[in-house]
Amino acid sequence: MRVLEIAFLSAWVVLCTHPAFASDVRAPRHVGVRLDLSRQPGTEKCLAAGALQRAVEARLQRRIFVADSSAQLVIRLRLALRNQRQWTAELRLEDETGLNLGERTLTTSAPHCSALDDSLALIVALLVDAPLSDREQVQPISTGTVAVPASEAELAAPAPSSPSTTKATRIELPPSTLAPRQPWRWEASAGATLALGLLPGKTFGFELAVSGKAPRAPELRLFGGAYAPREAYAGPSDAGARFSAVFVGFEVCPFEGQLRSLRWSTCAGQSVAWLHAAAFGYDQNTSTDRLIYALLARGALLLPLLGPVSARLSARAELPLARPGFVYGTSENDERSVYEMNPLSAVLEAGLSVAL
Repeated sequence: MRVLEIAFLSAWVVLCTHPAFASDVRAPRHVGVRLDLSRQPGTEKCLAAGALQRAVEARLQRRIFVADSSAQLVIRLRLALRNQRQWTAELRLEDETGLNLGERTLTTSAPHCSALDDSLALIVALLVDAPLSDREQVQPISTGTVAVPASEAELAAPAPSSPSTTKATRIELPPSTLAPRQPWRWEASAGATLALGLLPGKTFGFELAVSGKAPRAPELRLFGGAYAPREAYAGPSDAGARFSAVFVGFEVCPFEGQLRSLRWSTCAGQSVAWLHAAAFGYDQNTSTDRLIYALLARGALLLPLLGPVSARLSARAELPLARPGFVYGTSENDERSVYEMNPLSAVLEAGLSVAL
């Protein structure tokens, strides 16, 4: 009986005091945040303020950003493009008095600044997610206790750094980071060519091309051009044949990279040339046309000059699958060669490329 009375009394005390304990437990109170976004030239297509706010609030599942008058925290975000190849997002968190509560810097050498989008939204969410009660704990609180003299060790110890002297944390994203808003890259180029092995000797020409590259996909390139006529002599004096050619080709460029401001790429593809040969100086002069199908490999370098214009230098090797020979008949009823294509031809190109 005595044990039952004690148990009943203990339960009654717990029930009576529970509300008092419960009243001391407070739900964390979060603060309103204001976003202050500034842009350097070249960042006009980077993440907009409204899109960043929606992404942060979607992660935290609640409203974060408020009007200026009620904001207790300020996120100052500065977007910049360094050296035409490095995107930078500098973040600074301040309280309503302007005290620096933390800094972060995001950088990437990705082709498009939307590679910063997801990481930027995550970092902002982490910066502003601390409850107000946690932030108040770091503020000095005045108490009525008597000051105790500090020991020599405590006097020699360095003072803790204040939030206003906190160094910025630098985070670098790899260039391969997904850029969800990166558009297709379109380029057009024009250049002079020097061909070896397709026509007799060395021949000059021109080449025009257009290329497109989808995000996270290889570049596709369509090109075409023509070569100046070349002559080969054989047989009687001043007799021979005149050769000319026009060509088209298609390339896939799966590998590309950047070395400082220089961009390089390697391509593989195919070409079709229409080769025209016309004889002259013989008793009977005829002409003929041949289609030459070839496999090719190309390497290219692009150096930015001004705005969207870049200097372009490339070299390609072509392997023809058939090598036609051109002959003439002699008075002895035999045939002698005028010209036969080389088993491998090379083409050098120098010109300009324009980003569209």
